[in-house]
Amino acid sequence: MLKDSGSVHRLAMPLVIKKIGTCIHVSDGMFGHDFEFKDFGQLTVLGIDDSGFVTFEVSSPKQQTLIESSMKADRLAVAGSFSLLGQGTAKSRSTSGPSRGTYEYYKRSTDEYYYSVHKIGTKTKKIHLGSMQEPSSDIHQVAIAAQRFPEGHSFGRKEIIPMIKKSQSHGQKLKSILDILVMEGYLERTEARRKGKVHEEYKSTSKLRTLK
Repeated sequence: MLKDSGSVHRLAMPLVIKKIGTCIHVSDGMFGHDFEFKDFGQLTVLGIDDSGFVTFEVSSPKQQTLIESSMKADRLAVAGSFSLLGQGTAKSRSTSGPSRGTYEYYKRSTDEYYYSVHKIGTKTKKIHLGSMQEPSSDIHQVAIAAQRFPEGHSFGRKEIIPMIKKSQSHGQKLKSILDILVMEGYLERTEARRKGKVHEEYKSTSKLRTLK
């Protein structure tokens, strides 16, 4: 969305700012909104509210030029904003063969809303997982599915896939959810060797058993 310099705008965190040629692109890390400024001098953050929204102003070209930067939620931690919960890696397959993808996991503490960012090389994909407080969200439904295994029973991804929706069983989304459930103490993760290969297995914790 093309915008004029010298005006005030508002986006959700984490705010991502990129200088491309003579243009500056500003986008949020949550809702996919994107602003483009053809003529600019400097971007100034005016404030961050309790909902995690950033108010900023892009000045006219007569002020100094902004260098490329990226402001992440974990560096601007305020009430209601998203913060970096943790990171992970996984083997991924690209056009040039197997590679290692990286994951960043974000959480908004006010309502336990989660999303992850999956990166392979220059490609980045945002995966929205929903709130643990919302029964219809992907992360809540996968957690409830994990509850169905008997206490102390170990299970792998293949065992939980038939118990969840097809949209939730996508490799990147399911990995993100399981990683976050481990980080948040809902699951315990162990490694088991089967037929010469290492497999990740999960067990429910007392915290998961109390989830409704």
